[in-house]
Amino acid sequence: RLFSGADPGDAILDVSGECGSRLLTLRRPGIAVTMPEPPGPFPQWRVPLAKLSGTEVTVEASALLEATHRVMSVPAGLECEHRPPTWLGVRDGRLIVEATWRGTSPVRVELPVSQPAHDCGPIQVDAWRLGSLLVALEERDVTLTIPDKDSSPCGLKGGSYQAVLKPL
Repeated sequence: RLFSGADPGDAILDVSGECGSRLLTLRRPGIAVTMPEPPGPFPQWRVPLAKLSGTEVTVEASALLEATHRVMSVPAGLECEHRPPTWLGVRDGRLIVEATWRGTSPVRVELPVSQPAHDCGPIQVDAWRLGSLLVALEERDVTLTIPDKDSSPCGLKGGSYQAVLKPL
């Protein structure tokens, strides 16, 4: 949450310490977070898309972005503190994006896929995060790799842009 709604480039990183132990401090106006430097090499956190397994579906990026906005829109009359999880899957050859706000019917958007795909999912994702990844995409189409297991990451690629969306 340190960068929520702000440019991460506005933060300052201070490194301090002695005797082989270092502290890292990230500072922004009004907030500072200090943490110990991780011991040893930093673990590999990037998951190459080539290593992801699952069903690949290609859809129009703008339609998927619109679908994420639609399922994230708070229904009229509801007061909400938390966004509901969003489900992503393929049914009957269409990509399904669905969320259920407490006390309401599901909000479901179905998108056509460019090539036939078998049924898979659904997996839980953060629609806000998916939408933020799609905003950076300049290509017309986006290819999603929907994992076979709901605990595996979802891949997203369009042209040279690649991203991995961790499941909820």
